[in-house]
Amino acid sequence: MAKKRQFTVTATDGASTIFQLPDFLRGGASAATHFGLSVTPDGVACAQILHHDDSFEILDLRYLSTEDVSTLTLLKGLSAQFKLAKKGCHFAIPQTLYTLKMIETPNVAEEEMLDAVRWKVKEHIDYPLDEAVIDLFSIPGQAERKRPLMHYVVISRQSELQPLVDECEAAEVAIKVIDIQEMAIRNITASTPEDENGVAMIYLGKRLGELTITRQGELYLSRDLSLGTGQIQEMIDSLSGEEFEIESESGLALEVQGLVDKIVLETQRSIDYYTSHFGLPPINAVFVAPLVDPIDGLTAYLSESLGIITTKLDFNTLFAVSEAFDERIQGQCLMAVGAALRRDEG
Repeated sequence: MAKKRQFTVTATDGASTIFQLPDFLRGGASAATHFGLSVTPDGVACAQILHHDDSFEILDLRYLSTEDVSTLTLLKGLSAQFKLAKKGCHFAIPQTLYTLKMIETPNVAEEEMLDAVRWKVKEHIDYPLDEAVIDLFSIPGQAERKRPLMHYVVISRQSELQPLVDECEAAEVAIKVIDIQEMAIRNITASTPEDENGVAMIYLGKRLGELTITRQGELYLSRDLSLGTGQIQEMIDSLSGEEFEIESESGLALEVQGLVDKIVLETQRSIDYYTSHFGLPPINAVFVAPLVDPIDGLTAYLSESLGIITTKLDFNTLFAVSEAFDERIQGQCLMAVGAALRRDEG
């Protein structure tokens, strides 16, 4: 029986999170076209993006359902069509496969940093330390504030990551980079003009969401949101056919507004923390990531409540595109796009 090849990760430098892969899984150079992949419980998302020197062009977005076919079969088909065994891809893993924590930076030499961080990680996991796959990246804008330096640390369990790597190997999908969700979103917001002065992005999945704040291509802050489009839509559906009160130009019912106010409050708190902790000007632009299940009036209500210009992010206006992509496919392929936007150097 062949010996099972293990997946290992080492720390990266700078502000980039790149899981380092063994040679047998690495793809070759892919010229200017990058492929991004992400896997969800319901399907596989693929983004094909052409990298120019100072811009990007989305060549293709597709979301393939696993309702009647396995993930492995879909990955094999994508690999054969796009020659991913040779060209390789950037893979965005779901939050279920890792934990992101902010820790105080150990006062040790750089070459000792990863070992020191591993000991700090012990308190955040409930499995043996030698099963932990760890990466870390710095948080910018701290030295000037004369406060203890902090790092973000990404923690995954070897046994939970390995099946994904094995499946990609079986499908002959060569992984060049594994990105986490927060960095995939960072790659997208870094492409917006507003990122120069700082921008917040609200991402809502089915049951959970995330708020990120980036500036000049750097991730400053990430906060989990305990609310997704599913809960909002359920509230809207429960009011269907009933008379309900509206006190907003957005058209959202009061009951729905109360639910969305949880997002408003967390966004306000996070922006206030970002401004005070890093000593930077207030955020003056907020984006709502494309939604798989769009909700009428949501972006307008957030803009009204936050008092900050809030816009639905649209790949059709942010990037050059081969065709117009509707919001649903943009939402389904959001993380794949973010992964494909990463340039090979970081």
